[in-house]
Amino acid sequence: MIKKTHFVQLSLLMVLLFILFQITSISITFDDLKSSFEEGREGQHNVYGVEADGSVEAQKIYLLGDGQEEDSTMVNALSFMQKSFEVAVDLSEVEDEAKQGDVVILPHLQSQEEYDVERVKGLLSRGVHFILAALPEEISNEMKQVLGIEKIGERSCRKGVAFFEDFLVGDKKDFPKIYVSARDVKVSATAKTFVAAMPDEGIKETNEEVTDYIWRNIYENGHIYTVNGPFLNADYATGILQALFAQIETHYIYPVVNAKGIFVSNGPYLSEENTELLQEEYARGSQRIFMDIILPDLMALSMRTGNVTSFFATDVIRGGNPDYSEEMFEQLNFIDGEAEKIGGVLQIHENEESDRLRTAFEEFIPRFEDRVRYFDVWEERYADSFDNRAVVVPWDAQKGYTHPENEPVYISVGMDGFEVTDRDLLKLHSLINGLGVITHNIDLESVIYPGAEKDHWTVGFKKFSSAVTTYWGQYEGLEALNAMDLAKRVENFEVLESEIIKRTDGMDVKMEHLNEDAYFILRTDEKNIRVD
Repeated sequence: MIKKTHFVQLSLLMVLLFILFQITSISITFDDLKSSFEEGREGQHNVYGVEADGSVEAQKIYLLGDGQEEDSTMVNALSFMQKSFEVAVDLSEVEDEAKQGDVVILPHLQSQEEYDVERVKGLLSRGVHFILAALPEEISNEMKQVLGIEKIGERSCRKGVAFFEDFLVGDKKDFPKIYVSARDVKVSATAKTFVAAMPDEGIKETNEEVTDYIWRNIYENGHIYTVNGPFLNADYATGILQALFAQIETHYIYPVVNAKGIFVSNGPYLSEENTELLQEEYARGSQRIFMDIILPDLMALSMRTGNVTSFFATDVIRGGNPDYSEEMFEQLNFIDGEAEKIGGVLQIHENEESDRLRTAFEEFIPRFEDRVRYFDVWEERYADSFDNRAVVVPWDAQKGYTHPENEPVYISVGMDGFEVTDRDLLKLHSLINGLGVITHNIDLESVIYPGAEKDHWTVGFKKFSSAVTTYWGQYEGLEALNAMDLAKRVENFEVLESEIIKRTDGMDVKMEHLNEDAYFILRTDEKNIRVD
């Protein structure tokens, strides 16, 4: 059985599908695509060897590097993408093995002595593709021709970045407030630009004059993709690499998490804190601020947008005495019930004092045995909520969305706080493109102990609500999950081993360690497909 959900409206040249696989091997067949598998996109010469059984030789990825920081960023990104790869010190280790359709990633090159132009040209002529993750400081005229560079200048800092519509999933994306430090580059007519600087508002620049940041050049039978600027850093690497691989392939399918969730850290809380300031700002104490303002706002947002909010409780934020009274626990039980209405959960915020709150809950729960219907179910829900299967942490490109052995599932939040900058939005779109996931955390410590006017709940929540409505709404196909369900989804994603077997008339997806459901994104430039 296959469920197909519309993910987002794309341009006529690209279709993106979420495909839910519920059996271990699915064959995806496309109508009248044999010629496109053999020829690839127009002008790309994307031809692979064909085995006797009609399957296409598997693509191999080679990562050149010497263990530097840039290499580890690539290693992490490829690992999150579930890409197997081989590490090589230089191109001499690759040229005897690499075949048509393989990909070589060059993480960082500082001078022309670090690459062999003739080897690069030789591999390209054999149909091997290259991803140049950073533009070398020194480039020979011969290498400029290979890269498709017409003009190159000094490094400058420009404001505004444009992602064209066939690169990341969805429509064209502009980020007018991002500053980028990169070489001034204009590519030749043979190259195709995917990302470029936005024209300077103070200078009349045409599209032919602005700096190019990410582009592809075709050299004989291979493609070489160049990244000019910090677009393959830890925040964006997974999404940008995934987009580059999608350009290499006419039909590209890859596994994703398929989840979105809102998290509230340090809320609810069991103490009255910063009373004097909060009375002045809100005419009430911290407890009533949460119950009268914060909780209703978050409930309304979740109900209006269809998103799910998970709460991470703490006994104290910075100071004060925690209230372990029966009335307080009844209030927490009410909050848990409200969270359940929107599919959310109430868990414990992990900090140095989290065990103290966990112990208090364990003592509190038995008191309600005679007062709660279906007490066993109610008790089990609390037990599940407070085992902290999921731990929300600030974005960490090394942890990402992972489940280390004998540890909880780490959910690195893509966005944090009320402010959503253009850099945050680029990270959001990159994580969606790379892993099919959106996560946003609000820490109530900044509300209870504000440092500026922007920390006032009314001001901050207005911005946050606008961001969720505007940007999350573009990705309705992502499934809204609470922290516990997202943790299960991450576990399933991490253990899943999928193999894409391409054929001249379609492709097979074979999976091992499929615990529950698996989710994939299919990107293709064909307008009509059939999924069997």
